[in-house]
Amino acid sequence: MEVLKGSLDIRVSKDININTESNHTLTSTGAIDIFSNTNTHIQSKEQLSISANNTEQLFESDYNINAGNQITHQVGDTQIITKGDSVIIKAGGVEVIIDSNGLVVKGGEVKSE
Repeated sequence: MEVLKGSLDIRVSKDININTESNHTLTSTGAIDIFSNTNTHIQSKEQLSISANNTEQLFESDYNINAGNQITHQVGDTQIITKGDSVIIKAGGVEVIIDSNGLVVKGGEVKSE
């Protein structure tokens, strides 16, 4: 293994393609920045996991999420589960279901103020 002292700058006028038949690991004791003037694309055929103590996403325009089965938003015990034919909201022991049958509240009541 070769260790460089200082910085390494590589400038390429066209493409960079890196292929491996096993794992590719990118590690830093500092920050890792990925920047593009046009598009950034991350694709996985099986699973994509992003883990952090804190994640922030800022969008100047639209944010679209498309899932084949369901999307679950969870904070503590509170959940919003979105499926192709229903939305289920669970909070404080109350469950609200919105589907083709209308709106159903379980464990609570509907009030108007």
